[in-house]
Amino acid sequence: MEKRKTSINVDPDLWNQWLHFVLDETGSTKKVSEEFEKALKFYMKSRNKVH
Repeated sequence: MEKRKTSINVDPDLWNQWLHFVLDETGSTKKVSEEFEKALKFYMKSRNKVH
């Protein structure tokens, strides 16, 4: 599947927390987009919104 570059508005403190979370989990901030996509899918699945 082709990826689409997008932008979102996020509280700067929350974004910094996210970056630290990804760095702690993966050891690299290069995986920020990949981990964000996983988190979105997990959230939607937990809310029964993914088909």
